[in-house]
Amino acid sequence: MYSPEARYVHDLLANAFQSAGVHPRYIQFMKLAQAILAMVSTGLGIAIVQEDTRNACFDNVVLRPISLGNNITANLHALWLGDNHNPALPAVCDLVRRLDKPPE
Repeated sequence: MYSPEARYVHDLLANAFQSAGVHPRYIQFMKLAQAILAMVSTGLGIAIVQEDTRNACFDNVVLRPISLGNNITANLHALWLGDNHNPALPAVCDLVRRLDKPPE
């Protein structure tokens, strides 16, 4: 399970479990999904991780999509320093704005 230090994902999953009446037995708490997958790869249980961890390259770990229901959503934020002069920043900001629009 995600550590309470990784508050956002920890609380998201804890609330989903509570709403579903599920009471998992947590063995280990970790902040990073890759560390959680490493524990799973050693045989220490199962985990729910974000979809983007599928690229973590653990040959002996099977990732399957699940649905946590329509009430479960994740908020993402794009952040950068105000004096950032990286030439890629305008393109990234444009992409974030396009992704932020609801589907038509």
